Amino acid sequence: MKKYIFILLLGIIGSNHAHADECGDRNKELAQQILNSAAKSVGHEASDVTPSSTVYESGDRFEFDGYIYRAAYKIIVKTDQSCFPKEVELVDLATK
Repeated sequence: MKKYIFILLLGIIGSNHAHADECGDRNKELAQQILNSAAKSVGHEASDVTPSSTVYESGDRFEFDGYIYRAAYKIIVKTDQSCFPKEVELVDLATK
């Protein structure tokens, strides 16, 4: 009986981790689109976004770092429980 419960718990933990990875990937794509759009509006290229080293995937908040020309930006994506974006914020780190 204990073996079956342990296997079931591993399955649940594994599926939640896979969901978090998938959610993180989708939000990374969204952050990249936001940064690309901002870069296009000022006539520059955007870097690839990278997960922030400070906070990433806390459950409903995803933070990414990126650059437009030489300016550093943080893209914050806040989601609901189903990983649907509720709020996206582009923060210019030079003015913060």
